[in-house]
Amino acid sequence: MKHILIVDDEIDLAESVSTFLEAHNYKTTFCDNVEAALQKLHSQPIDLIISDIKMPKHDGVVFYENIKAEIKQKNIPFVLMTGHSEKVNMRAAYEMGVDEFVSKPFDMDDMRLVVNLLLQGNPDEDHAHQKFYKISLKEFLQTSANNYDIFLKINGNFLCLVKKGQELLPERLLNYYRKGMESIYLTAIDFARYIDMQVDISNSVKNKPLQKVKKIQLFNHFCKTLAESALQQNIDKDLYEKAYSSFENYTQVSFDNGDLYNLINLLKNSNKEASSRSVLVSFLAVVIFQQWGWTSPRQLSRISLAALLCDVGLGDDLGLAEKHISDLTAEEMKLYEKHPLQSYMLLSKIKNIPQEILYVAVQHHENEIGLGFPHRLSKLKLHPYARVIHALSTFVERVEGINSKASVKECLDTLLGFEQKLISQQVLKTLYMIFDIPVPKELNKTLLPTDTSRLT
Repeated sequence: MKHILIVDDEIDLAESVSTFLEAHNYKTTFCDNVEAALQKLHSQPIDLIISDIKMPKHDGVVFYENIKAEIKQKNIPFVLMTGHSEKVNMRAAYEMGVDEFVSKPFDMDDMRLVVNLLLQGNPDEDHAHQKFYKISLKEFLQTSANNYDIFLKINGNFLCLVKKGQELLPERLLNYYRKGMESIYLTAIDFARYIDMQVDISNSVKNKPLQKVKKIQLFNHFCKTLAESALQQNIDKDLYEKAYSSFENYTQVSFDNGDLYNLINLLKNSNKEASSRSVLVSFLAVVIFQQWGWTSPRQLSRISLAALLCDVGLGDDLGLAEKHISDLTAEEMKLYEKHPLQSYMLLSKIKNIPQEILYVAVQHHENEIGLGFPHRLSKLKLHPYARVIHALSTFVERVEGINSKASVKECLDTLLGFEQKLISQQVLKTLYMIFDIPVPKELNKTLLPTDTSRLT
């Protein structure tokens, strides 16, 4: 049983904390001054120290400084309890080596979470069977950090850092970041809120084992598609890993909605070529956005899912499943040209589906000069995401495998020579860049969104 030393001259508070922690299977010892605390530390094994700052004779910071070398050697975490009126430079104290702060007055559950985290206790039983989504801690520092149950992954276990509504100061997150903790984790429902993709996933933790197996099989199909494409060998390693992490997160969000999962699975089972193509387009869309610096969760989630879902209208086999678009007869082409509207109709039935996904579904076969389908819209009337997906879909359809830079270059050069007015020049230029192929002089003057902040 882990032994916790509590040091606070407010005996009633120290006793309350002690009683509470003992009720959660910890052994505790409390005392009201630093001298007594030092005696306890040197006379019995201690696993964690919780100390108030303001105390007679010696304050908590001085106490920590005096025992710092000893407790670091023994790997004993140190927590400071601070009153709001006490002037403490939290960042300086963290940099000094203090492991955690707990602000008075505090809820006892706040203390329990801190203790459980530092002593690497049991995972939260309420979330034991949930799927967790990884988010860059550096990215999360730029957002409101108080709206979710936030977890850290320690020794393979997900331990709660803070509950929704509890105080979480940026200094705490910065402290973990400086210690090498690169990610935080959210549950499926909180992750959907975080990326503002609030489709109904309330039943995501109640999936039957068979459904989970099918989801794993579908995701393995996606992974196999990416692996066989040789994308990993032909683009920058860091860019690939960032895109893969995003793609994995947003794909899993779509799986957590039963209706979206069924649509994706139907497309995969009835038209594997279209399904594999949507995976490649989705992944490349994330890579493009990463290259442009469009890396907010809202942007990445929507472009990824829009690409993945835009062809679900092909799921009901119209006799087109085994044919490439260039091999369709005139009659088959008329049927094929209906699938953007069918995708739109299917997706519009999903509660809270983002509008961007619907726009891409109905517009991803429109082109830059108004000769696409189904509505022959001009460029000015197209959603920017639809223009990105159109260009990438065209590339993926035409390239003879992404197995070598030679085949990629041949395809890009062909698109530049014969269809440059039909697809986004910004996307075309960026494709040359991410595959590390010299950009042709015809595209040198094309400004990217990194320069203009928008699609032109």
